[in-house]
Amino acid sequence: MLQIIKELNIEVTKPNVIQALVAKQYDMNTRFLKVTLMDCGVPITIPFTNTIKVVINAERKDGQSKGFDGVVNEDNTVTVPLHSWMLELEGDVICDISVMDTDKKLTTTSFTLLVEKAAYGGDDITSDPQHDVLVELIEEVKNSGSSFANALKGTVSGTEVCMTDISPIPHNIGVKLSNADAKLYKSGKNLFNQALIPNFTSNGITLQYLPDENCFLINGMSTATTQKMCKIAIECEPNQKYAMSTNYISGSVMVPSGGSAASFFGFNDELNAVGSEKFYTNFSHGKTSKMLTVTKKYCNYFWIYVTKDVEFKDYKVRVQLEKNNTATDFEPYIEPTECVVNTDGTANVPSRYPSTRLFTDTEGVTIEAEYSRDTNKVIESLVSAIISLGGNV
Repeated sequence: MLQIIKELNIEVTKPNVIQALVAKQYDMNTRFLKVTLMDCGVPITIPFTNTIKVVINAERKDGQSKGFDGVVNEDNTVTVPLHSWMLELEGDVICDISVMDTDKKLTTTSFTLLVEKAAYGGDDITSDPQHDVLVELIEEVKNSGSSFANALKGTVSGTEVCMTDISPIPHNIGVKLSNADAKLYKSGKNLFNQALIPNFTSNGITLQYLPDENCFLINGMSTATTQKMCKIAIECEPNQKYAMSTNYISGSVMVPSGGSAASFFGFNDELNAVGSEKFYTNFSHGKTSKMLTVTKKYCNYFWIYVTKDVEFKDYKVRVQLEKNNTATDFEPYIEPTECVVNTDGTANVPSRYPSTRLFTDTEGVTIEAEYSRDTNKVIESLVSAIISLGGNV
């Protein structure tokens, strides 16, 4: 996802003299400011609580003014959007940022955003005869007011929640825990940390993890009849569906007839793991995936299985494990971080795109979360629903 986040120091007590702040006309959902509020060069502490609200106020050259919500970050900064409304007209936009807490309000001194004229507005990009119909549908949905606004509000509840349709625009997720003493953690959907696999050489095969590319690099030809490599334990929850996928990047793998090269996941390190509680995804030149339902609380194991004469040449692959009914697009593993929880069990958690997973350290604690959904995904789901009902788009 394309995002430009400009970091700035903005004063509240003296005029702002900052490097030219420029954005392109008609840009949408891609430009943000990450701001440290300053009092004569000294950073201002912003409480990270549910009552704090931050807004960027903007006045265009046509005299119209609007405010747009931002979020307070855990590092004592705020993130605010350069909203598409601000970028509709070329020329200067006069801005300031307000931070509000119950009956208190603090606003920065003004700063200027220069909107550079777009070379092309893009109004006739497509010649698809159905384009106008789709535009009309989207506009009708958008103009339906509260219905569409409600569709953009996502709510989830459970002992662990994962939001995969979250908005790319940074915002705070409103969270309520059933037990205020529980510790709350945030991460992404991918449960498999490839970095835990050590680099190794075994029976003709070499494997190394490339952190900059979030992938394995495998080379060589297996000389052993079978090899079970890279075994690590992953604790699984009972009555939970898991999906594992291998995502090919580049290189080649040659598997002789009757041979195998795959990522395995199961109750132990044997191919005949208990019942159906094992699965594998083949290494190939595409994406392969499998689903598994774990019936008990297991410490399951991941390993790579290779038979004799399987040959890898600069083969790069990414592995993902997620709690889901189906395998979704790959995301790098994100180390969990603890979130600030208020004494009443509420929390404002900064969103993470493209997925945000929340869980606690205490069994049985219910998490209720309200978040902003991705506008494009909401529209796509509405269009799909209309098509499934016999409509044409």
